[in-house]
Amino acid sequence: GEDLPFSDNSLDGVFAECALSVMADLDQVLKEIFRVLKPGGRLVINDVYARDPDGFQALLELGIDSCIRRALPKEQWLHKLAEQGDDMFAWTDHTNLLTQLAVDLIMAHGSLQTFWLKASPGSCPGSADPARIQAALKQARMGYFQLITLKRGYCR
Repeated sequence: GEDLPFSDNSLDGVFAECALSVMADLDQVLKEIFRVLKPGGRLVINDVYARDPDGFQALLELGIDSCIRRALPKEQWLHKLAEQGDDMFAWTDHTNLLTQLAVDLIMAHGSLQTFWLKASPGSCPGSADPARIQAALKQARMGYFQLITLKRGYCR
């Protein structure tokens, strides 16, 4: 995502489904996306976010390699996109879908604790403590959103 193989102003749209929260350099990825979008092109983002900005730090401190570790608060998402010069078109909270995913994980693995132990095998030793992960998720009040932006330079 940090070096897209497309020409400037060549794409009508980019769709990022739970991808941006796993990028190491989100600012560079956004810069690349807006480089390749045509004026008036749309960026659709579906991703996780920290509904409570005060819990964001707890997510960062998790030693697991997961989208939740970089789940920004809504205000930071909007700030990063504004830096790229976009016009926000729509933000919709779909946290109910994240809740359904948690239920599905419990049904598939028996508990979220079992899921986190299986999902974090390559993490730093001791960092995949399910109790610590669940506490950070609760503190951040994890959410799931859809954001649609429109690249400036388009006459509506």
